[in-house]
Order: sequence, then C-alpha cells, then structure tokens
Amino acid sequence: MKPIVFCALIGMSLLMAGCIVEQPGEPKWEVEFTIPIADRVYSLQELVTDSGEVTIELDYVTVDDDTLFLNFTDSLETIDIEDQITNDPIDDIVLAEVGTRTVNDPGTETSLIEIIEAGYSPFVPPFDFGPKTRPLEDFAEFQWMEVSSGNMTITVTNLLPIDISSLLIKVFNDNQQHLQIIEVEIDELLPAGASVDTTVQLPKYVHILNQLELELTGSSEGSGTPVTFTDENNDLQIDVNINTLYVVAALAHIPAQSFNEDTTYVFEETDSIRTAVIREGSISYAISNSTNLVNDIDLTFPDITNGGEDFTVVHTLQPQSNVSETVDLAGYTFYRENQDNLIRAVVISQTHDTNDPIYPNPGSYVEIDSAQTVEADFTISGLIFSQFEGFLAERELVIEQTPLYLDEIPDGLDSLNVSFANLTLDLTSIIGASIWMDIAFDAYKNGNLAANYTLEGLYLPAGSPESPAHVDSTFSGFEAIVNILPDSIIPSGHATVSGYVNIEEWHWINGDYRFYAPFFFSVNDTTTLEPESSDYTDGFENPVNAVDIEIRIENGLPVNGEAYILVCYDSLQFSNYNPNGEPIDTLLYSEILEPEIGPNGYVQEPAFVMHYTNLTENQIQLFADADENRPLWIKTYIVLNPTPDIVKCIPESYITVGASAHVVVQLGDWDNGGGQ
Repeated sequence: MKPIVFCALIGMSLLMAGCIVEQPGEPKWEVEFTIPIADRVYSLQELVTDSGEVTIELDYVTVDDDTLFLNFTDSLETIDIEDQITNDPIDDIVLAEVGTRTVNDPGTETSLIEIIEAGYSPFVPPFDFGPKTRPLEDFAEFQWMEVSSGNMTITVTNLLPIDISSLLIKVFNDNQQHLQIIEVEIDELLPAGASVDTTVQLPKYVHILNQLELELTGSSEGSGTPVTFTDENNDLQIDVNINTLYVVAALAHIPAQSFNEDTTYVFEETDSIRTAVIREGSISYAISNSTNLVNDIDLTFPDITNGGEDFTVVHTLQPQSNVSETVDLAGYTFYRENQDNLIRAVVISQTHDTNDPIYPNPGSYVEIDSAQTVEADFTISGLIFSQFEGFLAERELVIEQTPLYLDEIPDGLDSLNVSFANLTLDLTSIIGASIWMDIAFDAYKNGNLAANYTLEGLYLPAGSPESPAHVDSTFSGFEAIVNILPDSIIPSGHATVSGYVNIEEWHWINGDYRFYAPFFFSVNDTTTLEPESSDYTDGFENPVNAVDIEIRIENGLPVNGEAYILVCYDSLQFSNYNPNGEPIDTLLYSEILEPEIGPNGYVQEPAFVMHYTNLTENQIQLFADADENRPLWIKTYIVLNPTPDIVKCIPESYITVGASAHVVVQLGDWDNGGGQ
C-alpha cells in the first residue's frame, strides 16, 4: 500500500498579545503531519487467499453457510469397458473320418453250370452231383473291396426238366488264395423251371475280389419218365448280386456321397456367454483332405453369426490337398442360449463321383480306406467383445488416473493442522453390472509418497444409459492427506465386475472426488501473514523535533501473536536477508491479544491493542534521508503464535491492523532569538 505523501500544512497563527518585540527577527513555528504506514483487514478468507494464487478453477477455498472450507477437488477420468471383456483362445480339431463308404452297386453277374450232359434217357435215377466250379463274370464297379457290411443274394434257377432236391453253393475269390466268401444251402425242393432267392450277410471285413468263383454240390431224385437233355436245359443258372454295400477300403468306382462331423468344444472359461458381439478377434483354420476323392467341404460354426448367417467357409479340395486361412471375426456375434460355455463346429464333406470330369482320370478306380480323413484344425484367437451378455465370474477394470497437481496452494497454510478432513466421492455408472471398487489416494510431497488412504469394497449397483446408477458417499479420516498440503494426489485402484451382466464397450464409470476440511484447525508453528508494505521517499528538509509510531490492532481471530513494523532501504532484505547489506531496524513491536471465546468455540468479543513508541534520533534520521533514489521501505508484519488446541473460525473472522507515524517538523530558526 503506497503512503500518502505529506505536504498539507496545518494552518498557523502567531499570538503576540502581551508581548513586546524588542528586536524584530525571523518567524519560527512547528508543523505536525501524519505518514500512513499500514491499514489492512486480514479476514480469515483473505488470510487463505491473499496470495492471489487461488484461481476459480482450483477453487481451494469455499464458503458454506458460516464455515470456510479448504478443498482439493478433481474428476475421475472415465473408466470404460473397452478392451476389458475378453475370452481366451480355443485351439482344437474337427476330425471327420471317411469311415465306411459306399461304392457303386456292383450289380449282378450270372453263371450257367452244367449238371447233366445233353442226350436222351428213358428215365433218370436219383443222383448226386458236384462239386462243380465255374467263375463268374468280373464285376466292373470294383477291383477289390474290404466289406464293412453288405449282402449277397444268390438266385438259383432250375433249367433242368427234373427237380433238384438239395443244393450247396459256395462263393470264392478266384485267385491263388481261393478265399471262401460265403456258402448257401438250399434244402428245399427246387422244381424243374423254378427259381429260389437266398440272401446272406457278407462277413465283416471280408476281402472280396471282382473275380469270383462258384462251387455247387447237390442231389436230385431223378425222373421215372423219359427225359431229353439239351444244351438249353441241362444247367442250373446262378445269379450273384452284391448289394447294400459299405466298405472300409476299396479300389473301386466311388459314387458321390456326404459325411459330416458335428462336435461341440468347451471354452475353458469361468465366464459363461449368452450373447456377445466380437470387436476384435479372428478364426484361423487349416482343412486337409487325406482322401483320394475330390471333396466339397463346408466348415461351419453355427454359434458365430453375422447378419443372421452362420459363419461358414466352403472349399473344394483335390485329393491329398489342403487349404488354410484366417478370417477376421470383427462384427460377428457369438450366441449360446443355454450359456453352457460350448461352441459347436460342423464339417460337412461332399465327395464327387469318381466318374466326374473334375478328376484327372475320370472313370478310373480310386482307392479309399477308413483311415483317410478330412480334418479341420481351427484356432479361435483371444476375443475382445464390444457387447457381452452372460455371467462374468470376475472381470477387473484398472483405475489409472492422472495426478491432481496442487501447485498453487495459498501461502500461509503450511502450518495448518485440521482436526478432521473428509472425502466426498460421487460415482456414476451406466455399466449393466454390479461393481465393487477399491480406490487408493496417494499424496506426494516434494516427489515422495507422504500419505495414502485406501477405500475398499465400494459398491456400485448396475446402471444403464437410460438409468445411470449413482452413489454419493462421504468418508472421514483424511486429515493426514490434507495437513501435509500435498503437491499432488494420484487416485488408483480397480473395479471388479461380476455376476449376470449386459454391458457394452462404451459403457463407463466416472465421478468426482473432493477432499475438504472446515477451518476448525490448530496452528502448529509460528505463522507470518503476508506483510503490509509501503515506502517513503520525501525525506525531511527541516529539523524534526519528534516522531512517534502508533499501531492499532483489532483481533477477531481465536489466536494471539505479535506485530512488528520494520524499515530498511533495501526491500530485498526482508525476504532474502544479507548480513552485509542494508540494516533492518525495528520501529515498533506490539503483542496481539487473544479475543474472548464464547461457549460455542467461536470468538465472542474481539481484542483491541493500541501501542505507541517514540523513534530514536537514528530512526528519525532514516526517514529524513529517504528520497526517490533511496526510498525507505516500511513493512508491517503480523505473526501468529501456535495454538494449543483446535480453534474455530467463521469466514468473517479477521485481524485489523492500522499504523501511522506522527511527525513534528520545525520551521524557522529557533536559535536566532525571538519568543514571547
């Protein structure tokens, strides 16, 4: 505060009544004037904010009713679901074995076996015949086959003019091993000109060649009447039909046919998905065809859909070939109504008939066996979902926040020792799940962790965009954080999501937190308020008869202390004292009395102090020598003493300080005579 420069002269008069001037001389008189030194009201709110460094944004100090609060306030950065809902990879194989296959129907082959030589006979006595052998015509549809199941039907037609009373038919492979395939016994009368069918099952895994041989043994009762045998009526006709055939291996013509493998696989997860939209992930597959057949292969995952269509890939694989590919699953939906942690995979293989021109040599025999497979090896990568409905056993969202920097704490608060400090935490969630949160607040001072506090087990119910969940809670016990006046506060922790949920990646939690402490405090150390400053530059041209300093203090704060008025020609000496620099002189010291405290703990009546002191000649000379080039700096300091107990203040609490110098200056020459 700049001083008011004196120059207002007091009106004067010279009283001469009753005086005789013996010899005229120069008039002489005294002039009195006042130099303002300090005029300041320190309200409690001003004591906190007087540094000028408290901004609206930081809002460190607020007033609520009759209480002044110290605040540290910030917002929690948004905690969202993005990248947090994931599923572990699956790596498995859908193995579709060829197994038993059909071959083209081999058809029927016929053989005529002569029983009696041609000629005339007046009668035919009973006779036995055989064994008689005869090869069948080669079966054209196969070269060999190993049967899994099938039938062989033997049809015997009696072309003889006599009855056959018994017949045993055996079928062999017509090769060196001469393996018997089946035998058929007909023990009923087969009249002349009649036929009989007999069907037998082929032995499992029997090896059949396309070249077969028949062996017949039988008997007849003959005939009592004359009979003429010709080349047309002396045979038995044997028709061999192989049908309903399935083979485990063959070298044959193979018809078009299909087979499939429908399998479910387990997600090794404690979560269970009902429906989830995939944001990131892929499926990689490798399909191999180890058969000698051309296969049209469909690989389908019915639980993974896009636009209502199942995930399906289709490939035509040549014999002994393979294909591999990776498909982006972004935008696909996974759905399992029963939430059973299964995923279904289906392989359908449709073979081409070996007569199809798609083969290099259509019409050729192709060898197949049951060990040949169509195999789909698939890997579903780890998935990140943008939407998830189902049961989450537990999913942890990391709370990582930027620090709240408190780099503009008001001066004069470093000795604050609040009696209690609270934290208000205001949380909002649109996540469709119950959430448990642990939040830690770490307070740092000069780069070191100075205090911390952790809130555990905070519960936030499920919310939605239409109806957000809101929790506003207040917690006590944060005095350690507030009293250190930290440089920064860093929140951290985690939020645990569990139970049945319906959430999307953009769902979030956010909130605000506020540390606050009402100004019920104690002063731990001696505290100096911001000094009131002025300077004096006018000096004294005339002799100074006297200078006295007056200070007036009205104290409405529940503290006591001292007041000092100091002067120096160098203003930097007050803040950065140099023992070799300009000296600092104390013009006045006064104690500050503690006011009367009422029963409610607040000041009831302020305390008043008025103190005078006369300056010494050396101190007067300091004022006399001041000029514009060498101003005299005057500072008034208010020092508060530590408080033994917690004290209470209202925002209007104050200390008023007024100080001035009363100067008496001589005008004229008193040493040259004169007077009354």
